[in-house]
Formats: sequence, C-alpha cells, structure tokens
Amino acid sequence: MTFTEAAAEILRLVGRPLHYKKITELAIERNLLSHVGKAPELTMSSRLATIVKKDKSESEIIKVKPGVFALRSFGKEALALAD
Repeated sequence: MTFTEAAAEILRLVGRPLHYKKITELAIERNLLSHVGKAPELTMSSRLATIVKKDKSESEIIKVKPGVFALRSFGKEALALAD
C-alpha cells in the first residue's frame, strides 16, 4: 500500500483527524506500508502535503491544521477532534 492509501485507511479506521506522525505510527503497526524506508514520518508528511496541494478539491484527504490530516468525508464533529 502507498503512503497515501495507508493514511486514508488509518483515518477511516480511527474516524478522526490525526497528526502525520500518529498516522505513520499506526500504519507501521498494522503493517500497511509496502515500503517503510529510513524516515517514514518524513515520507508520510511529504506525500500528504503533496496530495493536499495537488488535488485540493479531489483528494479524499484534507489538511485541517499544520501536520494534521483528515478525510474530506468527516463531519464537523470529527473535524473538531483534530489533535
């Protein structure tokens, strides 16, 4: 699974916004990443930032605060839980 696919899966499972470091931690724990590398947190941060900038209106992942990401489908209650 790619970093962005893993992030979307983790966010679906948790049901609330998370910091990219926590998303990475959970993705590694659940063995969702096909390749981890030396700096998985930096890779996750970079991939999420890129997808949010590139596909602003189309991406299922959105940025809610610096370093914190959510799914576009989350309701206002879930977005209010942003860490």
